[in-house]
Amino acid sequence: MYPANSGFKAIIDRKGISFFVDREHPDGGDVAGVPMTRFVYVIHCEYRDPADPRSLPAPINPARFPRGLDRFPAALRTYFQDPGATMSVESLEGDANAIQVIVTTTLSETLADAAFVRFIQSCSVGARSAGG
Repeated sequence: MYPANSGFKAIIDRKGISFFVDREHPDGGDVAGVPMTRFVYVIHCEYRDPADPRSLPAPINPARFPRGLDRFPAALRTYFQDPGATMSVESLEGDANAIQVIVTTTLSETLADAAFVRFIQSCSVGARSAGG
């Protein structure tokens, strides 16, 4: 399993695709006088052949889905009820099989985490159809 940065962790498993999501402790501050919180989510992806119960999980390199990564922030934004939220996706230095997603929003920790989990659940369906 991947190391945890905080108390928030989610594992989404759908037909051979597993997403392991971990979040660093949130950072608070003001942006143009509006209180905003910065959340950094780290996503590791694995694939296991659902037709072969003896198969071992293999890491999925996010670079394998470049079109999906380009659309990631815009798609994620639809899950947040915050028009001023900003999102970005970055590779993780030292871990080619993970990405970090940085979200700055006025939403509470609970609402941001719930929105992110709903988004990842929808992504797992897309990753499965992309051919794991």
